[in-house]
Amino acid sequence: MHSTAHKTIFQCNVFLLWLLRVLSFARWLFASDTFMPVLSFYAAGCDETLAAQSIFMNRTFVLCGIGCLVVLPLSALRSLRALSFASTGSVFSVLFIVFLVCSKVLASALGISVDDAPVLAAAAAAAGAAAAPAAATVAPAVVSAPLTFFGPQFLSAFGSMAFIFVCHDLSFQVYQSIPGGNASKWGRVVRTAVWLSLVPSVLLGLGGYFHFGEGVSSNILNNYPLSSHAVNAARLALGSSLVLTYPLNLFMCRHVLAKMMLGLPGGKHCSPGQHAALTLGLFGVSLLLACSLTDLGLVQGLVGSLAGSMLAFVLPPAAALQVRFLCDGRPYLHRDNAAALALLAFSSLVLFASIFDALF
Repeated sequence: MHSTAHKTIFQCNVFLLWLLRVLSFARWLFASDTFMPVLSFYAAGCDETLAAQSIFMNRTFVLCGIGCLVVLPLSALRSLRALSFASTGSVFSVLFIVFLVCSKVLASALGISVDDAPVLAAAAAAAGAAAAPAAATVAPAVVSAPLTFFGPQFLSAFGSMAFIFVCHDLSFQVYQSIPGGNASKWGRVVRTAVWLSLVPSVLLGLGGYFHFGEGVSSNILNNYPLSSHAVNAARLALGSSLVLTYPLNLFMCRHVLAKMMLGLPGGKHCSPGQHAALTLGLFGVSLLLACSLTDLGLVQGLVGSLAGSMLAFVLPPAAALQVRFLCDGRPYLHRDNAAALALLAFSSLVLFASIFDALF
């Protein structure tokens, strides 16, 4: 009976593997669209006209360069603890971005002069995602916007927010990396991680909406021109955060794939040759997809809707129901499963509705 339950959990992990592939692929796209305009701008001597013709506006060149020089060496590491600096750097990058954007929003609201002017997201979108900051037009200091809780893209936004809090796929590996790990330390880690995700998300969301109104870009940094050196530093911090956290996702994919293909028992690791082959294979597939597909908006919507909803809401209650049935013989419709059933029903509705919203 327990072997059947383990098989069920294993099947969930296999599905989790492919969802994480999508997640990692989205990070490649977002990172490239963050790096390209900044690198082009400074390579052209801060000339926005010449920046559009720079080789750094070539997505394939930027992705391959950063991937082979930075991402692949980090992805080849065998210990999750060796990648802890990436998470620390990512946290500080996010805090820097939040502080910078909120300070600019507050300064503009108070009428304090700043070194740059915000730009309209509509003009940015018309010019293309990568060249958005350079090609946009100047917007008013503060834009009024209606305060509504349910907007036309509420479900896809809900999936994207859920995606921010998806971290339980690495829970076992993170717990094992805590020196002297116990329930008390794990609780502090979980609470800290949740608050570090919630507070910046709320601050950026409210600040961006109240300042730019409905013209706010999906990437709020695109509402500022390339001539702002401080914002460019924030763009580089964001791109670096995405690049440095990619190896964490690849680590989990490689771990699950090794268990699935090699049948390794618990605690046993693959050989150096197998480790290298799996790493190069996963890295190559992700890089190929990122170079081939360029619709960042569609990818972001699908990642938030599919990966976020599935990992955060659908798989946990579904796995709990199946394991309880196999191990304890508890029927799916048992009253003790009421919470899991309610979450599964709600999450299934959100999943399909948000995918439809993202596509159409």
